[in-house]
Amino acid sequence: MPHCKAYGCSNHSGRLSKGVRLFAFPRDCHQAKEWVVKMGMNVGKIGIFLGSLIADKKSNKHRLCSAHFTADQFQRDLQAELTGKTPKLILVNGAIPTLFVHRHTETPRASSENVIAKLERKRVIMYSYMNSFMPKFIQK
Repeated sequence: MPHCKAYGCSNHSGRLSKGVRLFAFPRDCHQAKEWVVKMGMNVGKIGIFLGSLIADKKSNKHRLCSAHFTADQFQRDLQAELTGKTPKLILVNGAIPTLFVHRHTETPRASSENVIAKLERKRVIMYSYMNSFMPKFIQK
C-alpha cells in the first residue's frame, strides 16, 4: 500500500484525508533529487536511489502526499471550479515540496542532554578523585 515517505506523515492510500492525494516521485533525476533533499530523507547513496527510482516505472513505494506542497504548486482545475466539484490536485511542472511539519531533527532531546551532563559530572569527579591519589602511588 503506497504511503507518504515524509518523516512522521501518516497519510497512505488506505487512509487519506479529504482533499489529500499521493504523488509519485518525479522521473526527472534533478527534480527527484530536490524532493529527497527538501524532505531530509536518508536514502543512502543518492545516485543509486535515484537510478532505481527512475528505472522502476511502476513502483508505488516512493510517494509524497499533497500536504507537503504549497497551494501555488498545484494547477487550477477550472472545470471543477465552474461545476462546483472538488478540484483535482495536479502538480505544476517542477513542483518542489516545502511543507514538512513532522521533520526529524538531529538535536538531542532534553532528557538526553541531562544524561550526557550527568555522565560528564561523574567523569570529572572520578578524574579528580583518581588524581588526588595518583601522586601518592607514584612517590612509593
